Amino acid sequence: MLQQTIAVLLVLGLLLIAFWLLKKRGLATFSFAGAQTVLPGQRRPDRAMRVIERVVLTPHHSLHLVAIKNRLVVFAVSPTSCQAVDQSLCSFDSDADGIARSRQTAAAN
Repeated sequence: MLQQTIAVLLVLGLLLIAFWLLKKRGLATFSFAGAQTVLPGQRRPDRAMRVIERVVLTPHHSLHLVAIKNRLVVFAVSPTSCQAVDQSLCSFDSDADGIARSRQTAAAN
């Protein structure tokens, strides 16, 4: 009986460590009962910054289009650096059509 209890506690401990590592690396999000669940890609109304799109160039290199207040910023990300490549001032709506219009405005500039 004691061996079974120790085995169950060991498995639960390993699960907690795995969840903690996933959360720390940003691969998973957890919310408690009553908290508002926001899935990746959904907009949080209280946030001034959001990721609009990510394009993977190679397994270790990517481009990120980020909206920060009224700016669109393109970041180049690699294992050794993260640089802002381009930024433009624009106005956009919170819906998907507004994001598309803001991308066209940014591309025209």
